[in-house]
Amino acid sequence: MAPRLADIGFVRILDIVVIGAGLSTALKLQETGRDRVAIVAEVLPNDPKHINLANQTLVSEKKTIEKETFEEMWKLSETSEAKECFRRIEHFEYTSSERDESEPTPREYMPEFRYLDRSKLPSEPFHVASGEFFYTITIDVPAYLPYLLSHFLFAGGRILRGSVLHLSQIAENGVYAFLSPDERSSGTVKPEPPAGIVVCVGLGARWLGGVEDEKGSLDQRREDCEAL
Repeated sequence: MAPRLADIGFVRILDIVVIGAGLSTALKLQETGRDRVAIVAEVLPNDPKHINLANQTLVSEKKTIEKETFEEMWKLSETSEAKECFRRIEHFEYTSSERDESEPTPREYMPEFRYLDRSKLPSEPFHVASGEFFYTITIDVPAYLPYLLSHFLFAGGRILRGSVLHLSQIAENGVYAFLSPDERSSGTVKPEPPAGIVVCVGLGARWLGGVEDEKGSLDQRREDCEAL
């Protein structure tokens, strides 16, 4: 895919297209100052509740592969404008099996992580053999998504409503097909391939032509993005 570059002063700007409303990903790219990001999505945060929107009961229990995402969210919950969209909470996790001390837990990076002493383990109503404590966060998704959307637009990002059936639509012509008729007829824009495509469609990856990821699961729905 041939990259399209736009020269603005001494900065070379890459055109990036995010398929699906992957707002966190799009915002991080736009904030680099090196990318001009356009989102193409069928459903947006301000729309009425829809099955394709982000899960609005999201709780952040992160696996090892989610470490960087969690650390970014933790920073946002501390000092950023988005602080009120997060709540830090204590989390206790119990298991009925003995802890294998030779195997590190994937949650050791969590804030104030520690193994619980046996004296701290509950005895009822279930048998508990080991336990862990750490801090995590919950996200007020209905508040957080509009925050992301407004900051993305303020940073110069663009959102276009549309449904992408196959990656080739974007790979060959960029966002041209999703522009308004007036913009297409103005002669100021042409169908050109972008420098990159980022797919943030969650479960939609199963049916998106050019991806068709049959391994997609509900656990991957939380803005699981694959850079292509």
